[in-house]
Amino acid sequence: MPYDHIVRLIIACSLLTTLTALTSCEAREKSAVAETPAAPAAPTPPAPPTERPDTPRPALLLTAKKSPALTPLHVTHGGDLRVMDRIIPPTTSPVVSAYDGSSVCVAYAEDADGVKTTHVLLYDLDRPGAEPRAAQAPYNTPHSAFVDGQTCVLGGEGASVQRVDFASTPASVEQLESWPSSRTDWNLDYKAVDFFVDTGDTLIAVDDMVMPFFAFVYDWTSTGRSRSLSNTSRVVQLPDGPNQSYQEGIFTGAHVALMYRFSHRAGSGQGIQIHDPKLPLTMTEWEEKGVAIPPLLLVESVDRRRRKDTDPTRGVRLLAGDERTRLRGLASLGDTLFIGAGTRGILGVELPRELPEEPDQGPELSPELFPMGANVLDLTNARGQLFALLGSGSQREVARLSWDPAARALTVAARSSVPDGTTGFVTAFLPR
Repeated sequence: MPYDHIVRLIIACSLLTTLTALTSCEAREKSAVAETPAAPAAPTPPAPPTERPDTPRPALLLTAKKSPALTPLHVTHGGDLRVMDRIIPPTTSPVVSAYDGSSVCVAYAEDADGVKTTHVLLYDLDRPGAEPRAAQAPYNTPHSAFVDGQTCVLGGEGASVQRVDFASTPASVEQLESWPSSRTDWNLDYKAVDFFVDTGDTLIAVDDMVMPFFAFVYDWTSTGRSRSLSNTSRVVQLPDGPNQSYQEGIFTGAHVALMYRFSHRAGSGQGIQIHDPKLPLTMTEWEEKGVAIPPLLLVESVDRRRRKDTDPTRGVRLLAGDERTRLRGLASLGDTLFIGAGTRGILGVELPRELPEEPDQGPELSPELFPMGANVLDLTNARGQLFALLGSGSQREVARLSWDPAARALTVAARSSVPDGTTGFVTAFLPR
């Protein structure tokens, strides 16, 4: 082989060896780079805080006598009032309803082709748009309802109290009260339980028609965060008078306030009874005392025996103001009880913390009148706020009220129009 060819071959081999070495070194460097952990990324700055969205849960519900539909009303975080989508039960029959902040109980009776049924629906407001849970109870025309979570209690005719428990599947139904009963000789078939008052320790079912008047007091038993209602009650005889009827009641946080009306040949009137929440007197104790007077009483009346030509006032005695109007709606904030008084406005009275041991020994109560410039049709409070249903003709609006106890001032903080024909608030049993 010529010498120059050998030299060129040696040079080519040398170049190939060098290129191979360089390629191997570059591969090792890339591998080392790949195996070296990446430097940690700079932390992402936290997002600026955003305003918490409004909860869709309503603060209260509205009802109308001529419609089974319920209208929820939401209070925004800014304090405005907003009407939400209506709850429409699948019936044209009159309904009774109750609300506890997250659940709505609706009950109604139907007679279809001779088959009489009491329907009970439980709406979960944390699941908007979901179908309600349904149950059927022994036939009885419901007059009132109470709800606590998954438990509905219905007040009906014949002094009936029924409990419907949706915690089980299917829902269980139990008759807690039904008359005639061996506990009294009175015939109560014609009497109905027309409203409930929840004191936190007891649930009080009140009948409202024709003397004597009774309250059935059930005890609550707490088990952790839930509570259960006793199966039996004690019977309390309430103060009664001729042609008297109980209209509604609330627990103020310290006392039970019951609104009532009466009418007889001598006159008529209306008022508020203030009771100890334990309602300690049973029927036997009432009979032994021989008196049926509540510890505190607010009453206004007219004496029909007085001639108009000699006494223009006709013996009219009012709690406040100079216009005789119908009382409707009870609410409380702190120690102050508020009473809806129609076109007069709203009455407010500060109640003592402790009730007198005997009637007519307590302090003299002096209600104040707060004009609203409209007809106050109903009154309620929810989560520490006071609401009034105002009406003019068929038009309705709800006002959220602001109460300044130091200045004794009650003013309108917000308003919202609601469906025409609305007649009142759904009874709310909310945590205090």
